[in-house]
Amino acid sequence: MRLSLGGTIDDVEQTLTERYAAPPAWRRWVTIAAVAVVAVVGLGWLAWAWDDPASAADDTWFALSKNGKYDSTADLTLFGKAVVEDATYGLLKLAKPATGI
Repeated sequence: MRLSLGGTIDDVEQTLTERYAAPPAWRRWVTIAAVAVVAVVGLGWLAWAWDDPASAADDTWFALSKNGKYDSTADLTLFGKAVVEDATYGLLKLAKPATGI
């Protein structure tokens, strides 16, 4: 086991290949094709960085929440307001209650 964080991506890739075996050759092309199809049909991507950074976020980062919580609009960054509260595509507009749980 290495204790150093030094090295190259080749070292990391080799270690992952040794540990988990090499991925099948087709996986990369299937992934690329799937992303292309999703883009062509217009499916979007859900923003996921709710609390990155976990506190004191501002409007210069990808965080949705300024402080890791959402009690009101004041807790959201500009990006968060668009993702959560936009009247056309925001989560509050598009979300539906879970059923069958």
